[in-house]
Amino acid sequence: MTKKIVFYLLIFLSFSCKKETNQEPPTENKIIRLPPKIIIDENTVIGFACYNSGKKSEPVKKFSEILIEKKYPIILKELNSINIADKYLATAICEKLSKKKLINLTEKEINQIKKNKNSNESVNTCAGCTNQEKMTLKELFSAEKNYIAEETEDWLYEMIK
Repeated sequence: MTKKIVFYLLIFLSFSCKKETNQEPPTENKIIRLPPKIIIDENTVIGFACYNSGKKSEPVKKFSEILIEKKYPIILKELNSINIADKYLATAICEKLSKKKLINLTEKEINQIKKNKNSNESVNTCAGCTNQEKMTLKELFSAEKNYIAEETEDWLYEMIK
């Protein structure tokens, strides 16, 4: 009798155990694709406290040295720069220097400043390790305050006294 019970039990188990046909492959075999790493040229970034280190971007360092040495003609030339970060900083600096009566702008330079402030050219910005985005010059100079405009204002206050 026990042999019969074992036999029926085995038959019952074999019919009740069906293989699932829609199984996903084990997770160790899944390939996870990460988005491509964004590579940004540090010479084209505007930032006053970038990345984990909180350092100034290369253009900000460059213009800081120029302001310390008071080489204002160099800044005026950068109003037409191909580098958008340089163009932004030169525009902001020239406006501040003009207001402080440290430089006299020509009509051509005033027009270039207006053109730069309405430009849709975009530049990478950074603030620490959490805030990194691309902004147009028009956005940077808009009436609505943004973190770069505020940091630029603070930086200029320290640099031009």
